Amino acid sequence: MRRPLLGLAVAYSLGLVLADALAPPPVLGFALAGGMALAAGGLALARRGGPLRFLLWLLALLALGLARGVFPAAPAGEPPEERAVVRGRALSGWARGPDSLELRLALEAVQPPLGDFRPLGGVARLRVLGGEEPGGLAGCPEVLPGDRVRALSRLRPVRGPANFGLPDASLAQRRQGLYWSGKVASCRDVLLELEPVAPSLARLAARSRSAVGALLAGREGPPEARAVLAALTTGDTAGLSPEVRQAFARSGLAHLLSISGLHLGLVALGLYLALRWLLVRLPRLALRLDVRRLAACLCLPALGFYVLLTGAQAPVVRAGVMVAAFLVAEILRRRADAAQTLAAAALVILGLWPQALFGASFQLSFAAAAGLVLAAPRLCAFLGAPLGAPPAGAWARLRARLLQLGVVSLVAGLATAPLVAHHFGQVSWMGLLANLAAVPLSTWLIVPLGLGAAVLLPLGAVVAGPVADLGVWLCQGLVALARLLGGLPGAALELNPPGWLGVALAYALLLGLLVAGRGRLGRGLAAAAGALLVVGLAWSAWAPRLGGGLELVVLDVGQGDAILVRLPDGADVLVDGGPGRFGPGYDPAARVLLPALGALGVRRLEAVVATHRHPDHTGGLPAVLRELRPRALWWPPRQPWAEDEAGSQAHAEVLAAAREVGAEVRELGQGDRPLERGGASLEVLWPPRQGADALDENERSLVLRVALGERRALLAADLEGEGERALTAGGGDLRAELLKVGHHGSQGASASAFLQAVGPRRAVISVGAGNPYGLPHPSALARLRDSGVHWLRTDRDGAVRFRTDGAGWRVECARGCPPDGQGGP
Repeated sequence: MRRPLLGLAVAYSLGLVLADALAPPPVLGFALAGGMALAAGGLALARRGGPLRFLLWLLALLALGLARGVFPAAPAGEPPEERAVVRGRALSGWARGPDSLELRLALEAVQPPLGDFRPLGGVARLRVLGGEEPGGLAGCPEVLPGDRVRALSRLRPVRGPANFGLPDASLAQRRQGLYWSGKVASCRDVLLELEPVAPSLARLAARSRSAVGALLAGREGPPEARAVLAALTTGDTAGLSPEVRQAFARSGLAHLLSISGLHLGLVALGLYLALRWLLVRLPRLALRLDVRRLAACLCLPALGFYVLLTGAQAPVVRAGVMVAAFLVAEILRRRADAAQTLAAAALVILGLWPQALFGASFQLSFAAAAGLVLAAPRLCAFLGAPLGAPPAGAWARLRARLLQLGVVSLVAGLATAPLVAHHFGQVSWMGLLANLAAVPLSTWLIVPLGLGAAVLLPLGAVVAGPVADLGVWLCQGLVALARLLGGLPGAALELNPPGWLGVALAYALLLGLLVAGRGRLGRGLAAAAGALLVVGLAWSAWAPRLGGGLELVVLDVGQGDAILVRLPDGADVLVDGGPGRFGPGYDPAARVLLPALGALGVRRLEAVVATHRHPDHTGGLPAVLRELRPRALWWPPRQPWAEDEAGSQAHAEVLAAAREVGAEVRELGQGDRPLERGGASLEVLWPPRQGADALDENERSLVLRVALGERRALLAADLEGEGERALTAGGGDLRAELLKVGHHGSQGASASAFLQAVGPRRAVISVGAGNPYGLPHPSALARLRDSGVHWLRTDRDGAVRFRTDGAGWRVECARGCPPDGQGGP
C-alpha cells in the first residue's frame, strides 16, 4: 500500500469510535490485537502474504482501538454534601480570571467535617473567589505543578447544561478525567503543604507563564488588547470579555484565541522560514551543513518552549506533537508524502490520548491540516502559484505569496466549516476574508513579539516591556478588525448544529468538488452530497415547526428560568432569559441560552416575557433581544420597585435592548390575554394591576397559563407564599395539569393549598446543579409528593419538553426522564 500509515490511522480511529459506542471489555480488544499482531509478525518472518499481512495489521489496530477507546471510568469515592477539606496534587499553576483564580488538582483524599481523610480520585477544578478580604486574590499562595494542596470546598460532579440538539457540555471534560468542580470562598481556605518537590520543566514553565501574565497585566493599553496578547502568547483566555469572544467568533477568528495545531504550525513555519533565510546568508555554515535540517532542529526547542509556556495542557501538547512530526520529517528528509506524516502524528496523539479523537481541538486541527495537504497544492497550481517553486522577479514572488496565503485561508476555512457548524452552531463566511490579514498578523508578528517578551523577561521588565507594548499595540488592531468584520450584517450564519451524518455529507461534497475534474464519479458525488445536504439543512430548520400542537421547553440554563413556548402556528415566545454574566469572563446567554434556542430552530421571537426583574430571570434577555429581535417585550405592571442594585441594572439593560431593536414594550396584568393563535392562548393570572404594591419582587411575578384545548400549563415564575395565598384567595380558576414550580422549588413555594387549587399531575423545577441555596428545598418536594405530583428537575434531567395536541401531554428529557417521572427529595 502506498500510504500504510494512513490506513492504520483510519483503522485505529474506527476502533476508538466503536469502543465509545459499544463499550466492549478492554481485555477482549487487547487479546484480539495481540493475536492479529502475532499472525502478521509470523507472516513477516516468513516473508509471505503481503496483502494479508497488511490486513492483519489493520485488524490489529482496529482491535487496539477497541481496547483503548472505552470511556474513562468514574473515579472511586464520593465527596460529602457539605464543605470539606480536599487534598491533591496540582496539575497546573493558578489560572487568573477577571474576578477569580482557577486551579486543577489530581485528587487524593477528602476530609468531611469531624471525620478522617478518605480516598477520592479524579481531577477537580477549584475556583477561588476574590471575596471582600484584604488583598483579595493576591493572598493566595503560589502553586506550581506537583505541589500538594489542601482547600476547603464543596465538590460537585461536573455537569454542564443539557439542551435538545446540543452535545452534553460536560462530556469533553469527563473524557479528560475532570469529574469534580468546587468553589473556594477565599484565599484563606487554600493551604500549600510544605514538602520538597523535584524541579521540572512544568514548574519552570508555570513560573514563566505567571511572570509573563504579570508583565502583560502591568502594561499600558486597553484591557482587551492585553487579554488577547495573553491568550496568543500563554494560552490564558480567562481575561477575554464576552464581547471580544463574540466579535472573534462572528468574524471567523475565534480559532486564533486558542492554541491549535494550525496555530502552532504557522508559528513554526514562520520561525523555520526566518531561520532558513538567516542561515543561508551565513556562507561558511551554509556550505558545510544542510540549512533546512538545521532550521528544523532549531525550531524543535522553540516549539517545546511555546508548548510549556502555554501551560502544556493536553490540546496544546497534542498540537505540538503534530507539528513536531512534520519537523522531524524535515530533519529526516521525509517530505515526499505529507499525508503519511499527518497519519503518523495522529497515531502518536491517539495512542497517548485516545479520547482526543472526540474533542473539537483535535478534529479541527487535523481537518485543517488534511485540507491543506489534499487541496492547497492543487489549488495553488491551478492559480499559477505552485508551492515550492517561487517565480523569478520580486512582484511575481509577491503575487504568488499572496495567492498562496489566500488559498491557505480558503482551504482551512472550508475544511473546518462542517465541524465548526457541528460543535458551535455557527459558520462565519467573513472568516475567509478576515484570516487573510489576521492569521499572518497574529502568528508571524504578535506571537513572536509575545514570545520575545517572555524570553527577554529574565533581563527585566525594562527590556521586555517595550516588546510587549508593541504586541499590545498590534493586538488593538486585531481586536478592531474582529469588531469591524464581526459587526457587519450577516457576518456569521447561525445554524442548527448538524449531526455527524450532515458533517459526513458536507465533507463528501468538498471531496467531490476537489476531484470533480477527474471524471463523472467526482461530479456525481458532489451533486448527490450537495442535494442531500441542502435537504437535510432545510429539514433541520423547519422540522421543529412542523409538529403542530403546543410545545413548552423548559431550558437548562443553570440557576434561573428560561422557557420557550411554541404555538401551533410556529410562533415562539420566550418566558424569561436565565441568569446574566458571572463576572466579565462568562456570559451564559452567549454560551448556553442562544445556542439552545438556535438548536430548537428559533430564528425570530414573537415576544419575550420578563416575569420580574431579578437577574436570574432577565440576565440573558438583553442578548436575546438583540440577536432574535422580538416584536414585543411583556412584563408586569409598573410598581414602586424595591431599590436593589442588581434588579435595577437588569431592568435598565432589558429596557435599553428592547428600545434598541424597536420591540413594543407592554405591561401585562391579571386577566390579559396577549396572545391567542392556532387554538392556543396565553393568559395572565397574576399580578393585578392594582393592589400588589405591598408584595415583594418575587410575589409580583407574572404568572402565566398556556392552554390548548383541554390541556393547560401554569408557569409560576418566582411566586411564593404571600403571592400564592393572594392568587388562590381571588377564587379564580387556576387548574392546570402541568406546573412550572415557583421560585426554583424554594421552601416557601408550592404550598399545599396552592397545589390543591392548581391540581397538577406533573411539575418541572428549573434549578442549577449544586446551587448554593440548597434548592429545590426538601419541604417543597415533600408537598409535591404528598399531592401526588410527579416532578422533573433541569439539574438532573436537563431540558424538559412538553408537547400536546390538546388531548394529552408527551414528555421528553434531554438526559432521559426517570421511569416514573419522579425524583427523591
